[in-house]
Amino acid sequence: GYVMPIRTLHDLITDDLCDMLRAHYETQPEITVFHDLIFQWDHPDVNPYAPDVAIVPHVRDPKADRGQFIVAQEGTRPLCIIEIVSPSSREGDRVKKVNDYALVGVQEYIYIDHWTRKGQTVWEVTGYRLHENRYLPMLPDEDGALYCETLGLRIGVEDGQVWLEDSN
Repeated sequence: GYVMPIRTLHDLITDDLCDMLRAHYETQPEITVFHDLIFQWDHPDVNPYAPDVAIVPHVRDPKADRGQFIVAQEGTRPLCIIEIVSPSSREGDRVKKVNDYALVGVQEYIYIDHWTRKGQTVWEVTGYRLHENRYLPMLPDEDGALYCETLGLRIGVEDGQVWLEDSN
């Protein structure tokens, strides 16, 4: 098997997101949070992906030991997918997955990216919401954060630290 190496910052952000989301949904057993699980989609033009974070409702057996998530068999799909962009995956995360996740009916897709400009690290949180089978950009608020309707949470990054905030 091929191993896809990830950068340490990527791993840290993904772990933090999963921890926060799992804690948030602890009392809502109908929501399951997956990390790097391969999703086999039910659309012939979309190849399998292993999203960094996938939030999925109504999973039949949330504690099952899965090697992959077969959407057609499970009868559900992610409400929201969050990807942490790495230099090697930039085009895929920022372009290809925007098209593919819309095709397979993921309600919201968010990616977190960063780069260095003039010696400073610039962080960007970008999101898309499905509207009539295509994605429309989500507008950031005054903090540069995004409101995720599907999650009822705001998501942002400050000084390289991802944060979630309940909007209620």
